[in-house]
Amino acid sequence: MLSDDQADRFIEALKRIERERDPSPLVELFDDDAVIDSPAQGRSLAGKAGAHQFWSAYLRAFDRVESNVQQAHEFGDIAILEWQSSAVLRTGKPVDYHGVSVVEFCQDKIKRFCAYFDAATIASAA
Repeated sequence: MLSDDQADRFIEALKRIERERDPSPLVELFDDDAVIDSPAQGRSLAGKAGAHQFWSAYLRAFDRVESNVQQAHEFGDIAILEWQSSAVLRTGKPVDYHGVSVVEFCQDKIKRFCAYFDAATIASAA
């Protein structure tokens, strides 16, 4: 079962990395053998190094990004987060997009993370 603050710690770390532009606070929540997936990236990444690669690429895609979790659903050790993001691309163009992230925890660490969103929304705004 999720502890009361696991999903909240993820959400707060996400807000922090978006504000400070440093992926470290979120990367630290990942297990050493975590799996990171997103259909937009086309391949799985692994461990803290993979989490760092994923979140660094996320931050590099935008001049500014702010995500708001609209709904958080918890099922056992899994949190499903429905979110909406407002961003400014590196080109200076604004973009709004939304999606769902599935976060699986094991002993207070993220064991698996997968984000689902329509990457074409971002590409068409570029």
